[in-house]
Amino acid sequence: MKKKIQFWIFPTTDEVLQRFYDQVSYQNDIAELAIENTLIADEWEGISFDKEIKMITLYEGETHEQKVKRLHNLFNKKRG
Repeated sequence: MKKKIQFWIFPTTDEVLQRFYDQVSYQNDIAELAIENTLIADEWEGISFDKEIKMITLYEGETHEQKVKRLHNLFNKKRG
């Protein structure tokens, strides 16, 4: 059986803006603001898949290992 290869082609920013303008669904400044608001995704942490536990910093000054130990204690307490 052949594997089906899919290609995702994403439009450029200029193409997206042109589509907004062609549809006359938004004013130019609103369309540009919408595009700018999506650029915040560039500031996000990269996505990686691993088995490491990540925890937000609720306990300033604790090491990663201390936070993981705290998490394990909470899980064990819940399981009884």
